[in-house]
Amino acid sequence: MRKYMRILIAGMGLVIMLSGGYMAIDKTKAQANAQTHPAQRTTVVKSNPTSEEVLRSFPHEEVMIGQASTQLPASKSYVTNIQIASNAINNQVVQPGETFSFNKVTGFPTADKGYQPGPGISNGQVVQMLGGGICQVSTTLYDSVLNANLEVVERYPHSLPVSYVPRGKDAMVYIEEGYDFQFKNTTTEPVIIKSSLQGGKLVVTLWEQKSHSSSAAL
Repeated sequence: MRKYMRILIAGMGLVIMLSGGYMAIDKTKAQANAQTHPAQRTTVVKSNPTSEEVLRSFPHEEVMIGQASTQLPASKSYVTNIQIASNAINNQVVQPGETFSFNKVTGFPTADKGYQPGPGISNGQVVQMLGGGICQVSTTLYDSVLNANLEVVERYPHSLPVSYVPRGKDAMVYIEEGYDFQFKNTTTEPVIIKSSLQGGKLVVTLWEQKSHSSSAAL
């Protein structure tokens, strides 16, 4: 039978696959040993690594699965509140099967966090409230979730229309009264939330983190 060999790059080591199995060569330990004993270059070999150990060291690829944007208002305090909430959800990772809670991540809007009074909707009226504008972040995230075809677990509409999305496309949050926005990652890969202010807009994208292996055949 013709023998063959493949080399997979696995972090700092090499995984050499032979026709009868495979073994891993730890480059870091090998180099350190060679420096200690220059005349005797010994390679430290770790036999039979598990497939989980090999796959864990492979790089990941991020694929965008959802995107939404809303126009920012002219109010500086409103934009400040949007920026703070946007920063809170940015780079959050939702594991497969996990439910993301907007209120759990952002917490209560307090002055200590930098939130300012801004217009908000309460009981069918527009009032000034600390953190007014947060709902634009939850709404933009909601629309991105819809575009990604993920499961919406909890969502509430405002009692009045909002200016930044058509009626029925909004997602109100009000932590003091228990109104939250939640969605579930129904994919088989981690989902990363990216949220930022760009060119007068709030942009929220969702990225699926796909793992893959790199190999070179000899």
